[in-house]
Amino acid sequence: MLRESEEFLSVNWMEHFGGTDQEAQIAKIREHIELSLAKSGLFAVLNVGRILNQVQKFTEKKLAILHEPTRSDPSHSGVYGYRHEDLLVAELIMEMVMEIYPSRQT
Repeated sequence: MLRESEEFLSVNWMEHFGGTDQEAQIAKIREHIELSLAKSGLFAVLNVGRILNQVQKFTEKKLAILHEPTRSDPSHSGVYGYRHEDLLVAELIMEMVMEIYPSRQT
């Protein structure tokens, strides 16, 4: 969910690291992410096209997902086009979750 002070929702572009093995892609994201990951945290896997279509179908919002690489995280990206109070958008995005992975390697 987007926080009030945030301009965009931070996400990671899994395919940036190549391959099709999601476990390996998540491992690469864990290596590069700049945040301290909570033990109880999770990574959610979503399909960009499905998110954009679903949100536009049920709202008047046109989201944009842009690559926003940082020095340490080349896969960093952002979801733009909605605000923290747009709860329907947040709910629609949550409904699109395809897979869940723990934030820390077990």
